[in-house]
Amino acid sequence: MDIHESDILSYNDKAICKIHETTTLINALLLSCQDKEFKGQYYDLPQNSIYKLSEERNGYITLICMALEKLNSLQKIQLNIENTLTSLHQDSNYSS
Repeated sequence: MDIHESDILSYNDKAICKIHETTTLINALLLSCQDKEFKGQYYDLPQNSIYKLSEERNGYITLICMALEKLNSLQKIQLNIENTLTSLHQDSNYSS
């Protein structure tokens, strides 16, 4: 493998690690929001405020889930890049 391919694979590995770290953080945020909502933690708010807070939390939960879907798509793209580079490397070894 020449230096360019190894550099690209290295950058790709770093990107995959950052995606994984970000996914972990967002999952923690999602679990926290869901836990508060499912347990009904409303901090002694009046009934009309409880509904608004629940609606707001559910909006955040939806946005967080959408962000996780985007990260999963990005991770699949990164894995496709890695597989393609690996395949190119193997093809160049067989043709040598």
